[in-house]
Amino acid sequence: SFPSPWRNCSVRLQCWLRFRNGECDEQCNSLGCLFDGFDCQLGMKNCNPLYNAYCTAHYADQHCDQGCNSDECGWDGGDCAGEVPERLADGVLVLIMLLPPARVHNDSANFLRQLGSLLHATVRFKIDTNGQDMIFPYYGDEARGGGGPPLERAARSLSRFVREMERPLIGGGSSKVYVEIDNRHCYQTSDRCFSSAADAAAFLAAQATHGSLPLPLLGVSSKTPPPPSPPSPPSSQWVYVLLGLVLLVLMVVVLLGVLVGRKRRREQGTLWFPEGFILGPPSDKKKRREPVGQDDVGMKTLSQSSVEDSLIDGNQNEAWLDGSVPSTKRRKLEEQGMLPEAEEPVDHRPWTQQHLEAADIRTAPALVLALTPPQGEADDGMDVNVRGPNGFTPLMVASFHGGGLDSSLCDEEDGTDDGSANVITDLICQGAALHAQTDRTGETALHLAARYARSDAAKRLLDAGADANLPDNMGRSPLHAAVSADAQGVFQV
Repeated sequence: SFPSPWRNCSVRLQCWLRFRNGECDEQCNSLGCLFDGFDCQLGMKNCNPLYNAYCTAHYADQHCDQGCNSDECGWDGGDCAGEVPERLADGVLVLIMLLPPARVHNDSANFLRQLGSLLHATVRFKIDTNGQDMIFPYYGDEARGGGGPPLERAARSLSRFVREMERPLIGGGSSKVYVEIDNRHCYQTSDRCFSSAADAAAFLAAQATHGSLPLPLLGVSSKTPPPPSPPSPPSSQWVYVLLGLVLLVLMVVVLLGVLVGRKRRREQGTLWFPEGFILGPPSDKKKRREPVGQDDVGMKTLSQSSVEDSLIDGNQNEAWLDGSVPSTKRRKLEEQGMLPEAEEPVDHRPWTQQHLEAADIRTAPALVLALTPPQGEADDGMDVNVRGPNGFTPLMVASFHGGGLDSSLCDEEDGTDDGSANVITDLICQGAALHAQTDRTGETALHLAARYARSDAAKRLLDAGADANLPDNMGRSPLHAAVSADAQGVFQV
């Protein structure tokens, strides 16, 4: 996700309309308005093509190359700074890259050089306590776990399934990269520098919104380090603290010794009885009469039935919610549910009742009876092409998910293939769009059916007129998806 880049710029100026338009707008040439995209900085050049490859290969190699020591060539990664002290921007820049960590490491010189050229500064990876670059794998926002109504928990299960499905399609994973900004070279030539990581993040977000960002960014943000801890008390104060603790321990020990000694004296004393007092055996307390006859039968039946009902209800709820998730993954998701909640997901579109019905997620009878008439009427008017997270339509969910999240329930009732194929036919008859594509991968319902070896779903879609040659964002047709998934049934169809 990207922050709002113009929050510090006056709305009256409308600088977002003049950003990087090639013309200098002095009213927008300020830090809050992102320096008008550096349109007012005259004389900006590109790095000499004869030196460009050499400067990239020798970027930040601890050796000064004067031919690369310029703004357009990235200041040679700071190798020629000499005795000039660092001027780090406040905070750390956090980038979500559409590249795996290994690729970011291998192409680090080119990545840092491009980013520094955008920010007119020298950038570097932040180092952790172990001396390693802070480049980590990124798998998106973790789903919230735990309670909530059954429909909400079912929607979260479907979201997790879709997110797991999409991970291999985005180039082997994404990366979360922490970057520091050094402005010592920028301040030597200009006063138009980003003094904080938050301002740099806003500039990159504006570049992404403008469509002129050359880096594959999924999101950008800034992180402010925690304030320094208060100074520790002098050593003399520690002496008094230790003495106080020792005195407290001694007082506790003395108090315990006094209490134990008094208890021993009480135990050793003799008990006096008056003359003529007879000490009899302790009387047995009457126990409560056990239920007999019809009372006994009724209570046992009630106890057994209530326990069985609670077990059946609990098992059914867990089955239809998490039946399709393997046991190992279910344990992992339950452990993740105990962690603190992640930040809000980027895509706020929820799973609708149409999506849940397409995935054959059926609610319990008690929940159906609890629905009010207005809710039923609202369901009838829902759009058959409604978009869920990542632009998934009900037809896409039915095409790749088959009998739903809990396929065992569908197999017992109607059969997975016939049930899901009938759902697809019903959606097509209701006007579902055959060529709708997902937001991220650009796949259609036919792509998903081919990739998940759903020959029955593919046949229904082709009979309805689905385009078998429509490519996704990677240029793959449904036939390519079927071949890569080794789906012989779909290939034959």
